[in-house]
Amino acid sequence: MGIRFHDVTYSYEEGCPLESAALRGIRLELEEGRFIGILGRAGSGKSTLLQHFNGILRPSSGSLHILDFHIRAGEPLPNAQLLRKRVGLVFQFPEQQLFAETVEKDLCFGPLQFGATAPQAREMAERAAESLGLERELLPLSPFRLSGGQMRKAAIASVLATNPDVFVLDEPTAALDARSREDLLGLLRQLCERDRKTIVVVTHRLEELLPYADRFIVLDRGTVTFQGTAAEIWGRPELLEETGIPVPKPLRLRQALMRDFGIPLPPNGSPADWADQIERAFARRKDES
Repeated sequence: MGIRFHDVTYSYEEGCPLESAALRGIRLELEEGRFIGILGRAGSGKSTLLQHFNGILRPSSGSLHILDFHIRAGEPLPNAQLLRKRVGLVFQFPEQQLFAETVEKDLCFGPLQFGATAPQAREMAERAAESLGLERELLPLSPFRLSGGQMRKAAIASVLATNPDVFVLDEPTAALDARSREDLLGLLRQLCERDRKTIVVVTHRLEELLPYADRFIVLDRGTVTFQGTAAEIWGRPELLEETGIPVPKPLRLRQALMRDFGIPLPPNGSPADWADQIERAFARRKDES
């Protein structure tokens, strides 16, 4: 079934003088089993969009399909718990998601809610913690004694333990060091390729997602301004600049070489292709001089 948004609009404080539209006529069609990156500056509607994926927020108008679920504006969602079992959401701030006396209880909560026995829940929790590099000795501790990076891992592990079909994460690499960021994104890519999970990641750092994501979506002021592949977004530096997304260093270098030296570097070229083009261009300049 995949994920489809049909003209979804969402407003905060709807019907009040302070009403504010966060999403405006969103149309999206996302395949299952893909790794999708959602980009946009602060206030572009990214977090609001994510909370529609598992029914925390419902459209003010329009409708969406998530797997086998159809959510329409103004209608109840009768199978909300089943939807949230299949669509796991990690919030931007982990302290919003952690609440139990110990990390282990937090990680066991989801599996227990969705029908696992206590031994099964502990096994699922330990497996999720191990996959994220969360040390076993942290499990008996209060989650609020953890560092920011450890809290982030615990929040992600608490959702991973439920084994959702769609895994939605809001700025998951914040507070993680470089090695932990690479490990997490590599794990998400593995879940996508090996287990056919649909991975949706919100970030403002295009550069870190480029090696992992299949598709990219850019939001700006509550509207979708781009949908496409990594190669396609790579060829649109002006879009990134207009929408407040930092342009990756390799792309800035490509722009400079094309602008200052007239070297044609295709957006979907490999580093080896680029190196060959640069070498040839400078060889021609040497011959001409």
